[in-house]
Amino acid sequence: MSKFSKKKNSVHCLVSSGLIALLGIVLVGESVGAVAKSAGVELAQEQVTSNEAIRKEAKRLTDEGLQLYEQETTQSIKQAIKKWERALELWQKVGDKKWQATTMVELGVLIAIYIIISKQLTYTTKHYLCCGK
Repeated sequence: MSKFSKKKNSVHCLVSSGLIALLGIVLVGESVGAVAKSAGVELAQEQVTSNEAIRKEAKRLTDEGLQLYEQETTQSIKQAIKKWERALELWQKVGDKKWQATTMVELGVLIAIYIIISKQLTYTTKHYLCCGK
């Protein structure tokens, strides 16, 4: 084999090795990009799953608050207010404007009812303390 042939083979090996290395870098880069994209998709999916869990919890609290409200006692209404306040925080967290608005209106009504009942009980109690039956 001539010196030229040896150099040609050496250059060919170097170029081939370089191309293989370059191809390896490109493929690794693409796979890292794919992993990053995949991780981004997974994070988005986790966010959706997280939002679904938050919505489910907010709905549960809303329903429990409604059940407490329907008991129509001072204590149950007070508990319902707490449930709906927590539900409102969760609706705000997931950005659900419809449920935020609905919960705020219902909370306003519930708080007004609670105040009225509390005042009524206060005056009724004062009446009994003052005047008897």
